[in-house]
Amino acid sequence: MISPKQLLVTLLLSGILISCSTHVCGKCGNQSDPLLHHAFNNEDQLKRYNLIRDSIASHRLHLLSSLNSGNPQHQILKKASLYLTEKITARLFPFWYGTSWDYNGTTERPGEGGIACGYFVSTVLKHAGFKIEKVKLSQQPASNIIKTLCKKESIKVFGNNREREFLRYMNAQPNGIYLLGLDFHVGYLHKTDSKLHFIHSLGGTGVIREKASESEPIQLSNVHFVGSLSGNDDLMRRWLTGKVITTRGVQ
Repeated sequence: MISPKQLLVTLLLSGILISCSTHVCGKCGNQSDPLLHHAFNNEDQLKRYNLIRDSIASHRLHLLSSLNSGNPQHQILKKASLYLTEKITARLFPFWYGTSWDYNGTTERPGEGGIACGYFVSTVLKHAGFKIEKVKLSQQPASNIIKTLCKKESIKVFGNNREREFLRYMNAQPNGIYLLGLDFHVGYLHKTDSKLHFIHSLGGTGVIREKASESEPIQLSNVHFVGSLSGNDDLMRRWLTGKVITTRGVQ
């Protein structure tokens, strides 16, 4: 007779108990490293998430030291932008995939509780080391969130349901992280060469990463309000120096 331990090993090896070990997760439809995905399955995963946060904080101090040593500021800011883009999109985001959406959700722990779209944006930035006014920022309209965090010259608004024009515009933009505001929604855009993904906390679904061209919220929105986050040198400078980022908009 097979023991419970032997049965568990057999099931694990056959892939029955690891639904995310294949290319696409059955829970949220996202492709991801199975060791990162659905961090809420194991308390150890939260420890790994916090180790990534610690490594980001450590690297920030390293870059700050380089800046204070007299190295060219534009080079340091560029390094900071590239570093944060990689860490946020490849290391922090995956832990959040599958986390539940909640209109009043404010969870700080990926995979536990629920999180609203604005709080998802602010919480990831907080965990990446930005000194933001989290609650105040999260409760702002999408336009104010974008005005607070994005380079002014990069902000562009597409009204009257000009989805196709918006997508063409984004396809011509540099690689990096952008913020996108819709009629009643906000999230991240990740541009990589010819690919554009929308990462956001969606009602009825939770936190997902999807192709922007196939995103229903993008398709249905009358307004597309977009700005560059990783291309904002002032934001990168404030991240490096640990300065508070004051929220623009409604009090």
